[in-house]
Parts: sequence; C-alpha cells; structure tokens
Amino acid sequence: MIEPTRNSGTTSLFSLKQQAVVAEVKGSVTYMDVKTGRPVDIRTLGRGWAKLFEGFTKKAEHARTLKEKWDGEHPKSGKRTGASKI
Repeated sequence: MIEPTRNSGTTSLFSLKQQAVVAEVKGSVTYMDVKTGRPVDIRTLGRGWAKLFEGFTKKAEHARTLKEKWDGEHPKSGKRTGASKI
C-alpha cells in the first residue's frame, strides 16, 4: 500500500523446490516532519520526493498486476493442510 504519508508492504520468498512461501517480511514507514512530529505528504517536499512517490506508486501497481496474474494462474484449492495429522 502506498499513500503520500505512509508506505507499507509484504515481501515473500518463494521456494521453487518446495513450491511454497518459505519466508515473509511485513513492514511499514510513516514519513514524518521532525520539527512537528506529525506525518507529512512527501509530494509537497520538493527535491525529488514527488518523483519518489510516483515511482513507489508505479511499483505498487506493477506488483499488484503481477499478483493478480499469479493468483489467476495458480488458484488456491479448497483444501488447507495446515494442521498436523500425527
């Protein structure tokens, strides 16, 4: 997710051998004005921050498109095998 005052996301590591996600990291950042301690819209800061926001936005859209394509090509089965049967 990308907003002018914050950015968050998830990165997953997929094992081709195991055919499963083997690691996942979630994180977020809030852009703050150090003088006021309040969130700031980075598009208003000048010095390339608007281009950074634009780049993040394009990257997020591209990632969303790839995820939708993946989900369409790899539908989840109705069976979940999360519990051990031992």
